[in-house]
Amino acid sequence: MSLREFLDVLHKEGDLASFSTEIDPKYEIASVIRRSCDEDGPAIEVFPGEGYCTSVVVGSVYGAKRRILRILDPTYGDYFFDKPDVKAVERYVKCADIKEGEPLKAYSETFSFSTDPPCQEIVKEGNSVDLYKLPICTHNEKDVGPFITAGVNVVKWIDGVTHGLGIHRMHVVNRNHLSCLAPPNRRVGFPHYEASKKGEGIKMAVVIGAPPEVVLASQAKVNFRTEKYNVASNLRGKNIYLTKCLTSDIMVPIESELVLECTSIPDSFHDDTPFAEYPGTYSVRSNAWVCKVDAITYRRDFMYQTILTGKTPQEDSNLCAFPYAAEVYKQASHVVEKVTDISAFIGNNVFDTLLCVKKNSNEEIENLMHILLGNRYLKSVAIMDDDMKADEESWRFCFNTRYQPNRDTIITNLGLGASLDPSSPLFQSTSKIAMDLTIPTGKTYADKMYNEMRHKVATTHPDIEVLVNWEEKVCEIINRIKED
Repeated sequence: MSLREFLDVLHKEGDLASFSTEIDPKYEIASVIRRSCDEDGPAIEVFPGEGYCTSVVVGSVYGAKRRILRILDPTYGDYFFDKPDVKAVERYVKCADIKEGEPLKAYSETFSFSTDPPCQEIVKEGNSVDLYKLPICTHNEKDVGPFITAGVNVVKWIDGVTHGLGIHRMHVVNRNHLSCLAPPNRRVGFPHYEASKKGEGIKMAVVIGAPPEVVLASQAKVNFRTEKYNVASNLRGKNIYLTKCLTSDIMVPIESELVLECTSIPDSFHDDTPFAEYPGTYSVRSNAWVCKVDAITYRRDFMYQTILTGKTPQEDSNLCAFPYAAEVYKQASHVVEKVTDISAFIGNNVFDTLLCVKKNSNEEIENLMHILLGNRYLKSVAIMDDDMKADEESWRFCFNTRYQPNRDTIITNLGLGASLDPSSPLFQSTSKIAMDLTIPTGKTYADKMYNEMRHKVATTHPDIEVLVNWEEKVCEIINRIKED
């Protein structure tokens, strides 16, 4: 399903708001998206004003958990709405289970190639390329300028075959140049830095308004030689149609709204800071490189999409939620009998994780804590029993009734951490904490039964049901108060 088809679904569900008044791409559009994200509101369509080659900017498409869940449902329905996050995480894990080196299924039933792609209805090349004609947004107060934040960067891996997909911020340098903050340890950045050693650039496509499955697949934590377009196909459950770029052999989805075809400049450097990132703070150092935009192709009536970054809640961290939770799920599943729940949406959805597991021994949990603390991005881990849910309420209950800090805590010294953590004393380093919030396993059956009863959640009797019309009762009380 294309982005516009997804928006049609949201419109029918009352989850899309359209604004006909002019809203400026500099700060104003981001402010509307911020309001929507803060209030768990709808996706938005706005008019950016005259002078641009499109009259529609869409945002907050990924600003609410329910919309991410729709993408994980092949029917774009509400299948996952009333289920714990672990069910959606399990589907993402299954879809991302692609063998390393598995080629793009170009000539099988899984993929089809188009010779008349909608994303190339209009073509601008050479001197016709003008990024200032696009309503590229400036999102946050201290951002250095306008950034493309919803572009899926597509490059060829160094094998010349596998497509590397990712989303990296791109600052507008001038009318036909962009910076790209893709470091050498990322699948988009590595080929550029390898080519730079030979004094060469690489070809890159920037897909804006990509199909939602492609956007979600771009965040998959898989091996660099894993074809992410195959992940997107699995998420959709049917074909992702692709076509070649006009200036390279890179494949892009035909359903895309807009494609920038670029060539990276070897040994280039651009400082694109400050910029508000997913931790909710500004990054103040950068090693972005520069690329030249060779061509812009788009639909006749294309929509420009932007993604809000900055303080949570926002779209950037929401897109990271399920891919990061999937990585934790896979690691935990190798250690404990079963992962019964995991929170995909907590904190900034990157640094923290809550999970519930069925364990067989106390030692399993200690092993699991050490393993998860080795995850580069995780900063805090909390593990609970399978009678809990992976939510804040359960966390507070277990913290107060099942946890002793001096016994059930592991705190590490400096290790590999997220580069965007502003508290880090050294770049890409952090100390970490893991908490065992599970009931200790007794050595005997009697110990086990005693522990379970001692830590059991106290509730009213589950077999007793009292039917009360609460609304009628409240009205009765209010009327009595008025009479008095």
